[in-house]
Amino acid sequence: MRVHKLTTAAAVAAMAVFAVGTAWAKSVDEGAAFAPLSSPPGVTFQVITVGEGVVVPGSSSSQAGKKTIFANADGLTLYYSDKDPVGKSSCTGSCLETWQPFIAGENAESFGDWSTIVRADGAIQWVYAGKPLYTNIKDKQIGQSEGNGADDETWHAASLQSQNSMLIPAGIGVGNVADANGHSLIDSSGFPLYVFDGDVGHDAAPNPCGAKSCLDKWEPFPAPFLGRNLGEFSVVERSDGIRQWVFKGRPLFTFTGDVELGDATGRGVDERIEVAMVARYFKPDVVEIRSNPQHGGYLTTSDGKTLYARDTIKYMGLGNHAARGGAKGVPAVGRSIGAQGCDGPCLDLWTPLAAPADAETWGDWSVLIREDGTKQWAYQSYGLYSFAGDVEAGDINGNDVYDLFVINEDIRKLAPSEFRFGLYWRVATQ
Repeated sequence: MRVHKLTTAAAVAAMAVFAVGTAWAKSVDEGAAFAPLSSPPGVTFQVITVGEGVVVPGSSSSQAGKKTIFANADGLTLYYSDKDPVGKSSCTGSCLETWQPFIAGENAESFGDWSTIVRADGAIQWVYAGKPLYTNIKDKQIGQSEGNGADDETWHAASLQSQNSMLIPAGIGVGNVADANGHSLIDSSGFPLYVFDGDVGHDAAPNPCGAKSCLDKWEPFPAPFLGRNLGEFSVVERSDGIRQWVFKGRPLFTFTGDVELGDATGRGVDERIEVAMVARYFKPDVVEIRSNPQHGGYLTTSDGKTLYARDTIKYMGLGNHAARGGAKGVPAVGRSIGAQGCDGPCLDLWTPLAAPADAETWGDWSVLIREDGTKQWAYQSYGLYSFAGDVEAGDINGNDVYDLFVINEDIRKLAPSEFRFGLYWRVATQ
């Protein structure tokens, strides 16, 4: 059983504070040779409720299904219509009283599955996977999806569908890989596939590390005997007799170090190897994703300093500290805490992750405006901070630092209602 630290920030007051860089980044990162960004600026990811309630094993109550969808910068769900032909909007006249075209900026450019059309009134409308996007006037708050299933199930909440435009052989899929910050090719068990910048000619794609012992970690991803070229996938005959899948001219491998879904621990092992990405999530270039056996993929600054979120303390029967990934926040709670989660003396130890003046909401990233007018990056609606107690890259000394509030009928409540029983610091995880 893990023992939580019940220390206070004052216990480490003498530790040095470090500053976080603030460069605004739209730069290409790992996997860019394969993967466009999953959305343009101003398009966010939100979670909506879908389907009927189901009883989750171990629970005494029904819980409705959840789905991650695209939304605009205000968090309002984006929709597409089955009635729209590919690359054309048929929503005119009275249709526009309910469905509002999702308008792009004048400088919007097509990439990946994203493109634009010019409407009759000259407005530029975003299109995803060939379908124009809209908001619904009935949606007033983040997470609402009143338009999903409207007009005899012809309207749908739009979501990331990286695989729809691909021809994919049997045994290969596309899925979310948290550590890789996007959608990648995966095997039938859900683990990521990697590509190798090696020779795929007659010498049959050498092992990534150039030695037979490499197969202890990197295993060629085999193609079946009857496997044939399909789309951007091909098959190479290796000198060791293995028929190996190749993606965009680069052989595919699995990595035995990946043991839990979401792992991509093969990143950075060899500069010639990277995750076979299909769609990348945006992240500022002042942020990196690192792996840790306990926390899985977690966020750090570009120089390796761990990033933390301040969350409410929750009493849960099953506990809220998973071995991998740590506690997962609730975006609505993060929004309610905002920048007020750390101000005054709190800032002596916790440094907000600064965002530049032109930073904008994008994917899972949003921007908080602090009391002094500066901007701060927030991930999944929680403001991010570095900790003075982390001296070296890789230190995680600020996790599970608690501030408890004593609340009873005899004393005044010491915190806003959204803080509940108090606040604590947790590692910001994927």
